[in-house]
Amino acid sequence: MRLKKTNVLLWGMISGYILLLSAISINRYQTFRTNAFDLGIFVQSFWSTINGKGLLYNTVENMGVCVNTHLAVHASPILLFLVPIYRVLPYPETLLIVQTITIGFSAYPLYLLGKKVFKNERYSLAIVSLYLTNALLHGINGYDFHEASFAMPFIFLTAYYFETGDYKRALASGVLVLLAKEDAGIALLSLSSFYLLKDKKITVLNTYKYLLKKIYSREFSLFEKSAILLGLEGILWTILTMTILLLFFPGSRRLHEAYYHDFPCIQYIPMKILYFVVANLTLGFLTFLRPKYTFLLTTLPWIEILTSCQKNLFRIGFQYPYMLLPLSMISIVYSLAELDKTKVKQFLGIGLSVGIIMSLLTTPVLPIHNEVKSDLLVPPFYYQPVTHHDRVLMKVTQILGRTDLSILTQNDIFPQLANRPNTYVIWWSCCNQSIPKTDIILFDETLLYSAYNMLVKDYLVNYTKVYDYDGIEVWIRNDTLNTPQVRQVISQLEGIK
Repeated sequence: MRLKKTNVLLWGMISGYILLLSAISINRYQTFRTNAFDLGIFVQSFWSTINGKGLLYNTVENMGVCVNTHLAVHASPILLFLVPIYRVLPYPETLLIVQTITIGFSAYPLYLLGKKVFKNERYSLAIVSLYLTNALLHGINGYDFHEASFAMPFIFLTAYYFETGDYKRALASGVLVLLAKEDAGIALLSLSSFYLLKDKKITVLNTYKYLLKKIYSREFSLFEKSAILLGLEGILWTILTMTILLLFFPGSRRLHEAYYHDFPCIQYIPMKILYFVVANLTLGFLTFLRPKYTFLLTTLPWIEILTSCQKNLFRIGFQYPYMLLPLSMISIVYSLAELDKTKVKQFLGIGLSVGIIMSLLTTPVLPIHNEVKSDLLVPPFYYQPVTHHDRVLMKVTQILGRTDLSILTQNDIFPQLANRPNTYVIWWSCCNQSIPKTDIILFDETLLYSAYNMLVKDYLVNYTKVYDYDGIEVWIRNDTLNTPQVRQVISQLEGIK
């Protein structure tokens, strides 16, 4: 009876999470708070792939960093597995829902790992609740669409298979982690270090002499061999993908270097310290029960985050802790399991309370305002009511999107017009390409990214404004005004108020 009740609670939490975050993600799309970076580029990339216009090609990265495929910016072949889904349901909302389902289901292998290690289903459920209510997770999920999130269930699954002794599946699951992104090898190297050194003294030189001796003599146990192979998978993938991206794609190199070229960026040190403290508080400080485990599992992702000078890496509300959070949860599971049985419930109860309270105070999913959220630049409340203005703008994008006319628009309108080949974003180019002078320019002066419209203001001398309502403006190039398609567009726009 308890098992049945446990399953109901588990799948109830997962289902509730998926429904809530799907609704919030779709709401952000409906209220024009998603972006060309990063929802729009994926919508257009999938459209291009399905319609034979290039493998994961999008105009944003082509114009911005001069690449013909998203794979030249991030090594994320896992995206190709989503092409069949998008072929059947070719809508931006599809990507948002699939991402949310993936993240929600990642709680299941975490539950399996906890149940295997704890041998206690209630403790495993408590860990799942700490995970699904975590502010970092909501930030990963709620901010547009990212390939990195698809690594998360496989990080947990790799750990679960190692714990069960199914090393072949662990290594196979590790490959799927790697396919998500070029830096995902960090997760495998962290897991490899953890399993190799978990039961050894990491501050003693003899530990490493012992491991080197075993490597030289090739006298491994199957467990040790599998852990080493897992680490090698991660190292080789990272070296291979980063070498290809940085050597052969200058635009990608500039993007990656932009994250670290200003190190140590001293001005951000207080914000980084605050992020470190808050991130661990959302986990109830349970990561410090066994500092050794946390050190082995999370040092590398923390280094990647805290050495960056790109503020989004150390803000709640973005995808960057996609390795840090799962690895921290794995550390918590093993740390709690080594406590005296009489203390597990006590520590878990306190940690769960602290973690959930801190997550509620800092999550972008709730409309709670405080100084911590302000200092960490947490994005505004993710859910906002759909207004009449939003509905009008959506109708405008639908009319324009049905044409074969080229369109130039803002970062926050681009996703609604990305299911076509010739939509472009108003943005700077890192490779000296000019912003194209398209058939149509669409503005909305009430939206956040309207500030960038100044980049094309000098274009308007060759355009005529054919629609103007509540800050929404449609400009059409003069030499196309008398074409039948444009006259039809103008006629349709006249009826929208």
